Amino acid sequence: MTPAKFIAKASHAALLWSGAHVNPGETKKHNSLIAAFGKHLVLTGLLPNDLGKALNKAENVRILADYTGEDIEPEKAAEIVEQAVLFVAAVENKFAPALPSAKSTKSGFEP
Repeated sequence: MTPAKFIAKASHAALLWSGAHVNPGETKKHNSLIAAFGKHLVLTGLLPNDLGKALNKAENVRILADYTGEDIEPEKAAEIVEQAVLFVAAVENKFAPALPSAKSTKSGFEP
């Protein structure tokens, strides 16, 4: 799975874990998922603005890689991987402890 997809999956999990009332159709496309994440989690103060920025940055790199065929510089790729790890950790730290069965990091990442 690509780092951008990790971030997208973590975004979707955060929306579900937060209890945000989001129509499932609202999160089927990347742009609408990003908008819902911003509206329900960043603008409400549940998660920091930096996570919204990381989500947007990962989406921009995904679009470049998927649709333009443009090469992604190794430094840029490493930065996105690092941001994906931090993003997933931040979402887990905020929401996973609230889950009764969340005793360890499910992603396998250690921040």
